[in-house]
Amino acid sequence: MCLTAAVEVEERNQSSGQAAAVVDSLQVVIEMLREQLQESKQLLEEEEEERCQNVILKEELRNQLLREADSLAETEVALAEKGTRSIYPQGDLKGVKETSDSPPHMYPLVKTEYVYEDEGDNRPQVITKVIPFEATELTRLQKDFTRTARESETEYVWRVSLKWANGILLS
Repeated sequence: MCLTAAVEVEERNQSSGQAAAVVDSLQVVIEMLREQLQESKQLLEEEEEERCQNVILKEELRNQLLREADSLAETEVALAEKGTRSIYPQGDLKGVKETSDSPPHMYPLVKTEYVYEDEGDNRPQVITKVIPFEATELTRLQKDFTRTARESETEYVWRVSLKWANGILLS
């Protein structure tokens, strides 16, 4: 009987020791999670402060740009009243930009073909075809005939004349 009581006490001590170990490990995990939560809160607060500062800076920049635009307009009005023109008039630049944004008028490609019946024929049959330019064709032509920045004028003439032998007259 004493022996069984001692075994039961020992088992209770072991199970309570195991429970205490589990509780201790859980407390350590909870403490680590609290620290992580605290660090996350701190990072979120810092990010929120940065967002607020960004909003304030953007608003201030927008206001500054508006003030500068107003002062530029006032300066142009004052110069116009005096009869003085600025070196780089903004109104002219806006007009040029609007015209450059619209695509230029392009004429279609006209291909003319002369068909002779024999070598002694003095009046050939003329066949004319009108072909509109396609965007892909225009980009290919631009790529082939545009002079690059690293290319000298002589190199450009040589490249184009060698590639397109006798079909192109370069001025």
